[in-house]
Amino acid sequence: QKFDKKITQDVFSVLSPIQSMKSKTSYGGTSPQGVKKSIQYAIKKYL
Repeated sequence: QKFDKKITQDVFSVLSPIQSMKSKTSYGGTSPQGVKKSIQYAIKKYL
């Protein structure tokens, strides 16, 4: 709110590091689902 009065507390929940990580849904992204899928692929391919 120091920069703009329209910035409210709810904005910070969207911009948190955890929420940012979860939102990366592209191939190779950091979402928990993407990481799980990559791990499963690596296990099948290399183990």
